[in-house]
Parts: sequence; C-alpha cells; structure tokens
Amino acid sequence: MSSQKGDDEARLVEANDIKKNVSVKSEKKEWLWGKPKETVRRVEIGFDSPHVDNTATTSKYTILSFFPLALFGQFRRFANMYFLLVGLLMYFGETTGYFLSPYPAATTLAPLALVVAVSLLQEALTDLARHKADAEVNNRPTDLVNPSEQVPQFKVKTGKIIRVLNGDQIPADLVILATSTEANSCYIDTASIDGETSLKIRRAPQLEHPLTWMTEAAPKDEHQLHAIMEELEGVVECDPPNEHINSFTGTLKYAQCDELVPLSKDHVVLRGSSLHTDWLLGLAIYTGEDTKLALNARTPPQKLSRLDRVSNSVVLAIFGCQIALALITAGLQQTFEDKEFQNLWYVGFQNNKQIQRSGYIENTRWPDLEFSSSRQSFGWSFCTFLILYVNFIPLSLYVSLEMCFLVLVIFVNLDIKMYHAPTNTPALARSPTITDLGQVQYIFSDKTGTLTRNEMKLRRMIVHGIVYAVPEEDPEANRPDVQNGMQTPGGKEVLGDEGLPNINELATKACHEKDEYAACILEALMLCNTVVVENKNGVIKYQAESPDEGALVDGALHAGYKLFARTEHVLVGETPALNGARRSWHILATNEFDNDRKRMSIFLRESFDDEHAPQRDGRPMLASQPSIKSTQSDKEGGASLRGKVLLLCKGADNTMLAAAAPTNLDGLDDMRDRLDEFARQGLRTLVFGVRIFEEDEFESWHSEYYAPALASLSDRDGMLKKAAAVAEHMLTIVGATAIEDKLQDGVPQTIADLAKAGIKLWVLTGDKMETAINIGYSCRLLTPEMYLIKMPAEKQDGPGPKNDWGITAQLEALETLVESAFMASTGSPQSTPSGTTTTSLDTDPRRTLPKPLLDDGSTAEEDVEAPHQNDFAMSEHLGLVIEGSTAVEAILGNTELENRLLRIASACRAVVACRVSPAQKRLLVQLVKDAPKRQDSSWSFERPITLAIGDGANDVGMIQEAQIGVGISGKEGRQAVNNADFAIAQFRFLKPLLLYHGRRNYRRLSKVIIYSFEKNIVLTFVLFYFQSDCAWSGTSFYESWVYSGYNFFLGLLPFCMGFFDVDIRDVTVDRYPRLYAAGLYRMDLNVTNMVYGTIESILASLLIYYLCRDAFDRAGFAWQQHGKVSDVWVFGTTVFVSMVCAMAARAILIVNSWNAIVAICLFAQAAMLYTFILFMAQANIWLDYDFYGVAYHTFGLGTFWLVSFALVPATVATLQLLIHVIHLEFFPSLNDIGMEVDHGYVDGTHKDAIDSLPLRLRSSVHELVNKFFFGTDSIKRRASLVTRESLRQLHESMTDDQRSRVGFHHNVASSYAYDAPGTGYGAGAGSDPTFSHDPNLRPSSSTTTVL
Repeated sequence: MSSQKGDDEARLVEANDIKKNVSVKSEKKEWLWGKPKETVRRVEIGFDSPHVDNTATTSKYTILSFFPLALFGQFRRFANMYFLLVGLLMYFGETTGYFLSPYPAATTLAPLALVVAVSLLQEALTDLARHKADAEVNNRPTDLVNPSEQVPQFKVKTGKIIRVLNGDQIPADLVILATSTEANSCYIDTASIDGETSLKIRRAPQLEHPLTWMTEAAPKDEHQLHAIMEELEGVVECDPPNEHINSFTGTLKYAQCDELVPLSKDHVVLRGSSLHTDWLLGLAIYTGEDTKLALNARTPPQKLSRLDRVSNSVVLAIFGCQIALALITAGLQQTFEDKEFQNLWYVGFQNNKQIQRSGYIENTRWPDLEFSSSRQSFGWSFCTFLILYVNFIPLSLYVSLEMCFLVLVIFVNLDIKMYHAPTNTPALARSPTITDLGQVQYIFSDKTGTLTRNEMKLRRMIVHGIVYAVPEEDPEANRPDVQNGMQTPGGKEVLGDEGLPNINELATKACHEKDEYAACILEALMLCNTVVVENKNGVIKYQAESPDEGALVDGALHAGYKLFARTEHVLVGETPALNGARRSWHILATNEFDNDRKRMSIFLRESFDDEHAPQRDGRPMLASQPSIKSTQSDKEGGASLRGKVLLLCKGADNTMLAAAAPTNLDGLDDMRDRLDEFARQGLRTLVFGVRIFEEDEFESWHSEYYAPALASLSDRDGMLKKAAAVAEHMLTIVGATAIEDKLQDGVPQTIADLAKAGIKLWVLTGDKMETAINIGYSCRLLTPEMYLIKMPAEKQDGPGPKNDWGITAQLEALETLVESAFMASTGSPQSTPSGTTTTSLDTDPRRTLPKPLLDDGSTAEEDVEAPHQNDFAMSEHLGLVIEGSTAVEAILGNTELENRLLRIASACRAVVACRVSPAQKRLLVQLVKDAPKRQDSSWSFERPITLAIGDGANDVGMIQEAQIGVGISGKEGRQAVNNADFAIAQFRFLKPLLLYHGRRNYRRLSKVIIYSFEKNIVLTFVLFYFQSDCAWSGTSFYESWVYSGYNFFLGLLPFCMGFFDVDIRDVTVDRYPRLYAAGLYRMDLNVTNMVYGTIESILASLLIYYLCRDAFDRAGFAWQQHGKVSDVWVFGTTVFVSMVCAMAARAILIVNSWNAIVAICLFAQAAMLYTFILFMAQANIWLDYDFYGVAYHTFGLGTFWLVSFALVPATVATLQLLIHVIHLEFFPSLNDIGMEVDHGYVDGTHKDAIDSLPLRLRSSVHELVNKFFFGTDSIKRRASLVTRESLRQLHESMTDDQRSRVGFHHNVASSYAYDAPGTGYGAGAGSDPTFSHDPNLRPSSSTTTVL
C-alpha cells in the first residue's frame, strides 16, 4: 500500500500526457523507499524482476487527491483567494459582532462556490477522460511467451518475452530477439515518439556463431520458436532508465553460449512505436514509468498570456485602490463620530442627557434599541468598508476570460482560411496565449519545411567540374537505356536546365566509358544512406529518415541506379552496367550522421560471383593520386575492386573538403565556387567522397576502434564518433550534389505583410550563409534595397587571437557605423558623413511616434524627427546575417557581446542566422525574449512577445522557449506540432493567425477586461457616495442578493464583445497590415486607457447616484403617486436598476458589431434583472423581511421608470459619446482611422494621407499618463529611424576593404532571379507570381501604400 501511495505522489507532477518529471520521481522513490539509483540495469530472461510494472498513468489526480489538489490549484488564483478571504471575514463579522458586515457571507461565498465548482467539474471531466484512456491502455491484452499466457498490459514485467503482431503498438521497451523475417529485422513507425513518419529498420542482435533458431528461414515455425523462448535464459545489462530515445547501450549474453553481444538503439523498439512486420518477439527491459516514452513526457512550460499578466496586475492595482478607499471611508467615519457622537442619539449613539430620550422611544417603540457606549475602532471600521466595497474586483472577470478563450480557440480551429485541403489539415489551437497572437514583436522561423516545402529534389551534380542537370520528372519515367550504349532521356527538361548535360550522360560515362568517379558518386547516391526499402507486390517504396536521403536515392533512379533491397548486413541494387542484373554489397559498418562531424559513411564489400565477375573486375578502381579534373584516359586500366573494402562518405562541404586527401586538392577550389553558386541559387549541397581500404587495413580499424566502441557500456557514442573520424580522412572527393527545396506557396507575400505590420522576422537555419541569404531574398525577408551586415566579416580568416572570429572588434565597429547612420538620419551636424547639417523638424507631428511605425520606404531625410538623447537606431533598410558555427558560438555566453548583438539586431529589420544548431536556436530566442532584463540593452522596457515556428523535432527547443510556439504539420513528423501552442499546415497561415485572429482577439478581450473593471468601479463609487448620506455607517442600500447578482445581470454583453466584435474587416487589414499596431504597441489595454476608463467611470457614477438622489429628494416629491413614499430600499433599487441600464448602454456603445445576438443578449439581461428583483421581493420573506414587497412598490412609481429607464442611461451614454467624439476629433488613434477607412468614411483623395499618420500625438493624454507613471522611460525607449539615404552615404564613404572588415555590404551578388516566377529553378521559383523584378511593378517599401 505504501508503494502504491509513493507512486501516486510521484504522479502528481504529471501534466498533459504522461506528465512525469524524472528527477522528482527519482527523488521521491529514493526518499520513500531508500532505494539507491540504478547505475546499470540488469534484466534476467524469464525471472521475476524488482522493477516497476507496466502501468501507464497520464491522469493528474486520484479519488483521494482530487479535492485537495484541485482546490489548491483554484485558489492559487488571486481573485479566488481574495473572495474566499473576504467571505470568511464577512462570516467572522456576522458571528462575533466585532464589526458590522454590510452583506451576509453567503452572498460572496455562494457565487465563489459556483465559480469554483464549475472549474472543478471541468477539471474532473478532463481527468476522468485520462483515467478512461489509461484503463484502456493498461488493460490491453498482451501475449507473453515465457510463460505462454495472455495478460493485461499493466502486468508486464521486465524479463518477460512479449509477442507483438503487425499493426500493434509496442507495449514496453523491448530488445528484439526474433522476428518473422529471415534476417530477424523489422520495420517500426516512431511517429508517436519522435514525430518522424518514415519507417525505421530494427533488428535482433546477431551472434558470431548464431544459435540454431536464429538462422531459421522464413516462414518460421512460431510454435517451435515459442517453445525455445520459454526455456531461454540469459542476461541483459544496459543503461539505467533514461529519456534519450536515440541512444541505447547494453550487452546481451545467452546462457547457451559464451559470446557477449553488444546492443545499440538498432536492437531496441520503444513503447509507443508501431510494428510493420508480421510479428516480433522481444525482451522487456524498461516498463511503465521507466520507459523512454514516459521519461520524455515533460511538463510543458506554463505560458501565461500577456493579457492574463496584465489582468493580474490590474486586479492588484484595483485591490490597492479598494484598500485606499476603505481607509478613506473609515477615516471619514471616525471624523464624523468624533463630531456627532454626543448628538445623534436617535441612531444609537450614547447620549448622557436623558432628557433628550423619551421613555416611549426606549421602552415602547424600540425596546431592543442598543446604544453604543463607545465608538467603533478604526480597524473594525476598515473591515466594514473593505467588505462594503468587495465587488471593486469583478468576480466574473476570470470566468468571462475563460469562456472567451474557449470560444476563440474554436474560431481558430474552424477558420476555413487556415484549412489545408490537400492534406485535410485544419488549424489547431490549444493555448490561452491566443491573445498574445495580436502582440507578437519577433518571429523566429526555421527554414526547411517551414518556409520551404521540404520536398527535396536532386537538381544538380558536379563530377570532374562538369555540372549535370537532374530533371524534375518521375525518375521511373526517365530511366536511361544505356545497356546498348543508347541514351533515351525521359520527359522534357525543366526550365533552367537548358545547356546542361543530363544525368543520363553521367550514367553513360559510368557504364560505358569506365568513369570511376561517375560510377562512385552514382553508387554513393544509391548506397550511402540508411533508407528503408519496402517492396509490396513488386512496388518499391523508400522510407528515408530525412528528405535529403530520399531525394538522393530518387535522384539515382534517374541514372538507372536503383536500390532494390536492404537487410541488416546486405544491400541489393540494380545498375545499368550489368544488363539489369542485381549486385549486392555486404554492410561492414555504418558511421551515422551527427552534428559535430556533419558526415555519414558506410563500409561496403561487394559480392563477386562467377557470372558477372568479368564485368565487375573490368571496372577500374580509383587511381592512387586522383584529380577532380583528370581525364578518362588518365584512369584507364586501373586495378580491380575485388578483395577491397569501399568507404562511401557524404556530408557538408566544409567538413568533407577538410577531410580530402592531400593528393586530391586539385580542382577543389573550382568545386567550392560551384557550390557557392548553388548556394546562391538556394540549393542544399552535399559533397561525396570515397576511400579504398585493404582488408587488413579495415580489420585493423574495426578491431581497434569500431568493435570496442560497439561493446562499450560507457560513452559509446563518443567512441563511435572517434572511430568514424579516424576512418573519414584521406578521402577522394568524387563529386557533389545540389538539392532543391522550393518555398511554400504564399511565403514571400506573408513575410512582406508581416514586415509591414511591424513584426521582425529571424530565420534560423542550418544551411550555408550563401543559401540562407538567397532564401532571404527569395521570401522577401531581405530586399534589394537593403544593406547587409555579415558576421563574421569576410576578411576574418580564422578564430583570431581572442578566439572569437573577430566578433568583438566587428561589433564595436558596427555600433559606430549604426550610430553614424543614425546621427546622419537625424541631422546631427557632427555625425553626418557629408559634413552638412539638416533642418530640425521639431514641429513634425510624427515626432510623437512612441515606436517606429512610419513606413520608412516613403520617409525622406527631412521627414525624420529629431532624436531624444536616449533614442536608439532602427532602420527598414538593414539586414543582419550571422553564422552559428563562428559568430553565434562566440557571442552566446558572453554578456557584453550578447548586449552588443542585441543593439545591432534591434537596428535591423531582418536577421538571418545560418549554420545554427537546435540548441543555438533556443538560446537565440531566449536572448531576445529576456532582453529587457539586461541593464545594457536598448530595448523596450516591456518583455517582447516572441513567436517560434518550425516543423521538426530540432525546432522543439525554440518552440517551447518562445511565448508562443507554432508547429507546422510537415514531413518531419508531428513532434513540433505536439509541443506547440498552435498548429498550422503552411507558413502562409501565419498571416491570418496573427493579423486576423491575433489582432481581433486582442482588441476583443481588452474591451472585456476594461469594461469588467469599469462597471465594478461604478458600482463601488455609487456606494461610496451613499455613505455620505448614511453617516458613514457602512450601510448598503442594495439588497444583498440583488447586489451579488450585479455581474450576472451584466454578464452576457461582455461575451458579445469577446466572441463576435469586429472592428475592421479582414480585407482592410490585408490592405493596411499596419493596423496590427493595435496589439503590437498595446494601444487598447494599457495604463492610459485604464486611467481613461477610471475617470469616465467615476463621472458616470456621479451622474447615476446624484440624478437618482435629486429625483427622490425634491421637496414634496412631486412625482409621488397616491401618497406612496420612498424608503432606502426603493431608492437603492432604483439606483441599482439605473446603474445596470447605464452600464448596458455603455456596453452597447463599446461594441462595434451590432447584430441580432447583441439585441438578444441585451433583452435577456433585462429580463433576468427584473425577474430576479421580483423574485427576491417575494422570497425575502424567508431571508430578509426588509425587502419584502419592495419591487412591487418600486415598479409602481413613475419616477422609477423615468429615472432608471431613460434619464440615467441617456445621460451616461451622452457623456460617453461626448468623450468619444472629443477623442476622435482631437486625439484619433491608428485604429480609429482604420475603422473609418473600413466603413468608407474616408474618400479616395484623402487616403494617401493615412500612410503618415502617427499612432497618437505627443500632446495627447496618453503621453501625459506615460510621463506621470514612467517618467522619461516612455521617451527613452523610443526608436528613431535610420534612412536609406544615410546608409547609402555611409556606404559610399567607406573603402572596399573597410566594408569587408566591418561586414557592411550592398547588392549581394546572386545568380538566381529569385523574383522571376517560372523562369528558373531554386528556392522561390514560381512561388509568388505577384513579385516582379521590374522596380516599377514590384511592390516595395517606397511604393506600397501601408497604414
């Protein structure tokens, strides 16, 4: 029982899926059980194990833990805890009598209980669904072999042998012992673990002297095999449970032999993966909470939206105001009592002059009247008034926000604009950060699969310095017929391939001209990979772990080189050289790709049979001193490859060329130039090399490096990397390939619109700098008008004396450069490159921009405002390109360099980071996100909202680091989607997600929050005014239960704001992306608007109270009917109804979209209000006799209807309209102008003036509020624009050598016409037909109308 209790406590840290934190779990187990941590896991086949069972737990609660934990979670919210404490304070006042509680405790605790109960019910239903899912998984039948029985899955223990059938999920982490195939291999799908959809091959460990059952031919006798497995004995020693899904180290020893077999990840299938082979038998080594799937289920970071944080801050501010108001009222009460205590005997104050009190008063009329002998203390008075103003904080706010979040998420999921029909993929939202979508300042994007399609096509090959074109058509339709020396090209050549020899010519050279380089690179395309070959009914399908590998194998098909089959040790392929006969190669070793080497290689020995030996022996082997540009005659008559071991290697150009043999350096410079040209065309390049090993040389390497690494239980990965590095040198570079990955549809236009909206985009990619720059131009992230800053500078040849690649000096120079351009733009006489001065335009209204929102394309030098002494530079014409392996590596971790990078990056419109690793992607996002925390950064004082978007597992780090993570459902699995807050199918859907949903939802919920506080401010201040008429006694003139329903009676119209309010149509936002500034610069929910709202609410409360008071206080009460008089309850009810009607009218004026739903909600609220008052007037005979019949009396007065239904709402609405008109006439914001444009109120002749409108004028109340609350910070953080003209002057004033040393460039050369649709190939070909190379037609920042 204690064991189960320990497990339950450990599971409390779970969140969404498995929700298990490894360290917490291990610490709890060690503390509860005193069990030491495992260093090596030992599993004995067939014996009972001491390890955990196979129970899967994704639920958060048990029956016993639900209420304490769920309640704890609810009362972590400040508002809930506040109302609980105030309710308890009310109860204390009621029961003890120490102070007067204006309301019964039930009026606060009952609504709170309802709100909490709804939240608990939702939590319970969600967790119940998890329990049901857990029960279904845990009770799934599982076949055991030792002993032979079927048990529920949760009863599986380590040491048991399990039988898994085709299509089943693996129930635990298993070491494969046997499969249905002759090679004891199987195919698995790991999409649910790592998100990758391609099949992977796994195999049983092989003995040097295999046991009998290991060599059985297929189809195998399962019954006999099961009988053997029941008696099988052995021991597995492996790593202790860990979360590394791509790593496994262990050994297996069978009792029937003395051989120790090394185990790796290739011999293990993980829980959650699916089997795609007839059956397998596996030994359970990790179960339940110890499986890698469970250990990888991290609690996702808790992302609180900025709107939530602002709401919490406002709640705290309002609470402070409530305390201040209670203190003021308590002080006024004390002052009043000090003055009137001896005089006001008729209200119960002590009076020693007995003659002023008649016996009738004391004994007859009010015999129970108690007189105070002492005045109430200040502390108890404060408690009274704190309770009186309890609804200063709106209890309904969080409920309203949660309901709005729920509905707005549904709107995103149902948006047809973000539905991708080809893949049947809708958008998916599952985060409360939906309002942050309207406030994004920085987007960090992956390139491959995010901006590009991740549909790799082999397009170019280089052999002997000759470039060969690879057609885009189906390779099966383009197979060359070279068996008789004839070449029959397939379909037509694509645009851009004219004048280049076809890959079929390369195949002809390999087969008939005995070109060994051609043969080696074509065979490397076919063989140097880890591709899984599926052969179903004669149809071959390749499953590649990466699209690049799939593109290379498909590209080889164009030349007739076809990978036909693959087993653990054998590759079978077809080449055109042997009249269609198949060739086979034995796989001797594979060195897998890793991010350090950036290479992969494979050792092969070809099988030579007597039938085809002459043809194969006739093919020459590589010359001892090969040359890239050597001729065929130089290589005639080489020796045979018989008895040799061939190493095929491929990798990134920088690592491959560095590993080239010294005798193979001729021609490599020419290859580098070709590769750079390909990179400028947006192609991904790979270099191929070979090396011939003698048998004894290979055996020496294998025994000295590779075999010990495989057998090692510690640092196996490091030893394998070392073994690979030893083998992968002295390579003969035989050629290179270039792979095309086109941009997704709509990417250039999306990026251009996001830039117009004021959002900065950082593209983080692992490609070469030239490739990254070209992709930047292709997608319009970089424009021809831009000046580029490259880091490190081209003049930097190495790490330098500081081992920082010259970054420190370059950043210092760049800061001076940007400052010079900044001062030149602002007309500073001492800094203008030409030495001239410019006119200061202090009167320019655009000086008032709190942020750089002008469209700089149309900003001339004379249009730029004079700078404040603390302004920082920003330009629409600067771009930064930074390399990860040098510059980023040197900068990250160095605080001084990080701050300088931030200053430079903040001055640039776009940033491209190339050659960056996944870890560096995450750190760059963190650097920008946490920039305001740094003392020496020129960023806004608010933490910027960052959004990271990617499609692969390597993007998960930055997706989780950013405030908003967006996953793309691409070809690299669903791991990015599973870890993201939002999921979309294409990058172009980011535009409607941000500019439509994000902007609109931010504006909607900002209204909901401000209105929620405003209506409660009115409620509280009306009570405050009444205190002056009731001797500051703390009395309320509202009936308690009616008062507690105030938020309920006004609860439907906020939903209309939050659900359906549309201020500007999508088509207008499309035309003027600058309207996104509403959220980007917090124009709706900010301190200024809260001050506006508070002042307006106080004015409204004055009108509400004193209009009603004056109507009921006139001499003779002229409107009395039939002698009816009014008491405090009639007056209070009139004020309450008038207030509700006035606040409803205010909501109607706030809502931009008037429709039938708004009308229905308005009438529904009124019906609820009047019905409830009537009900309470009747029901209070059992609750509070004072209110009995008050409703009938009140509703019978004409004054009530005149005041509550007409006079007060009309007056308050008039006040609101007056303020609104003044605002629109004198202080219009960008959104106000946008709404007028959207509604057609601005004619065509005046629309051109819209582009230069500022957000607000410096003379507005907003600026005064900013100065009052933040001092000079509101000016200190402003950005000033650096014009293109100042950059041009600065560029021309520098020498070529200075530009190269600083990394300051313009007109970066590119041979690819990225902006000419359909006239070439490459990353952006045909992706956006609206973008023309003609400057007169191409939209740019200088010609495009933006708002």
